[in-house]
Amino acid sequence: MLKQRVITGVILALIAVSGFVGLQGAWFAA
Repeated sequence: MLKQRVITGVILALIAVSGFVGLQGAWFAA
């Protein structure tokens, strides 16, 4: 149960980081 929670947290963190980087890239490209 704890391992699944950690994996879910890591996946959400990766999605948040990739989304943040994508927004920064779009901001600098514009």
